Amino acid sequence: MHVGFVQVYAILFFSAVCVNASVIFVQQLSVNVPPVLDAHLLTTRSPPDFWRAAKELGDTLTAYTDKALHDAANHYSIAVEQISEFKEEMLRVVSNTQSFTEELSTALEEHGLTLDDLSERFSHELTLVIEGLKVELSEPLPEDRNDRYRARAAMISISLLKVEDAFVKVVAICAISESDARSRFQELRPGVERVLLITGNLIDNHPQLVAFILLSGAALIIPEGWILRPLLRLFGFGPYGPVKGSAAAWAQRQFWGAAVKEGSWFAGLQSAGMKLPNTGIVGSLGAFLG
Repeated sequence: MHVGFVQVYAILFFSAVCVNASVIFVQQLSVNVPPVLDAHLLTTRSPPDFWRAAKELGDTLTAYTDKALHDAANHYSIAVEQISEFKEEMLRVVSNTQSFTEELSTALEEHGLTLDDLSERFSHELTLVIEGLKVELSEPLPEDRNDRYRARAAMISISLLKVEDAFVKVVAICAISESDARSRFQELRPGVERVLLITGNLIDNHPQLVAFILLSGAALIIPEGWILRPLLRLFGFGPYGPVKGSAAAWAQRQFWGAAVKEGSWFAGLQSAGMKLPNTGIVGSLGAFLG
């Protein structure tokens, strides 16, 4: 099957991200027509498998994500500035995290730990945070656009305060003081907050883009996924479908207004055990966006 250049990027990116493929053969960016991906490689995988595969793809996945965001901006020209702002702010957050990562890696080595160890502990702490937020943040987003913005901003602020406490607790295992930990998190927080507010505005204006934005954001944070993956997962980013009762379902509903609907392309491909047809993959960014 031969498809166009734009469709190739869309097929590979969304196959890798949305279906959590654990092994995907990636062609060089200059190749226009890669082989059709086998259906058995694109069965639903667990989220950890997705993150491992995405990390292995590295810069290639980042390039595909960049291309997909560019194509989405072209497809929805009215959203071009917001999509560009989202991408730039997300990349800025990743960049701002890198210096701390280097410093922390050294401290962890001295205690026989790795960034993966720290990420696992941080994920556990944030799971507890989510359970608490489910009780504390029970009011739905208002319908009025201005009230909605203020309510979302308040929820994000409350959530990030609790994330900061969890971060301080976790990094204490490598002898980082509370004051130093809070100082580091405060350097990261403004960028994360801007990303979340931009995401909210983008989804309010273009709800059909919610799955695309949440998954694109997940792909962009791969270089610093040890901290940004569990952090943004709290807000519904990542390879998690809106399974009823799940943390992702709550986060997507609470922060983004249930914009990801049951039965959507995103929800369907994320359902447990769902497999693609044996005939291969057919689709494009245009089909995905509707």
